[in-house]
Amino acid sequence: MSGVHVSDRKPTPELLRYQVLAQGIDDAATRIAARSIPKSYRFVIGVQMADAANELAELVDLSLEFYPSNAVAANDRKRCYSRAVAKAKTLKRLMNKAMRLDLAKAADFEAAIAQIDEFIACVHGLKKSVKIKGIESVEDAIRWHKAQIEALDELQSSHVAP
Repeated sequence: MSGVHVSDRKPTPELLRYQVLAQGIDDAATRIAARSIPKSYRFVIGVQMADAANELAELVDLSLEFYPSNAVAANDRKRCYSRAVAKAKTLKRLMNKAMRLDLAKAADFEAAIAQIDEFIACVHGLKKSVKIKGIESVEDAIRWHKAQIEALDELQSSHVAP
């Protein structure tokens, strides 16, 4: 528990921008995959683009579920940010590939690629700004993890080999 009530966890303007950018990228990639990519390439590249954009939006939602009230939650949020950047780079690579193969007009991709670049810059800033907020200290987290290890050790020692 973070010690901060859910209703008091107001998103910062940076987090709102992060969400809006991810939604815009998801919408743009889906639109390009559905309308601009020729049918003969739709399942080869178009579906991958739409899936990558959808996974990017899911990672954004997941990262916002980790309120950094302790070191573990802060690291989980940073890990989600890193995965979101990796997924954004994958999506950008797929869009550049579609442009190189001349599957659609470059103008269809330029705005989406610019959004992806902005998203990546935004996430790098967010990763640097993750700070532990709440009442749990590092010592509390260490005690909790030690208790978990002891419980697992007890479980393992009580297990009788066949």
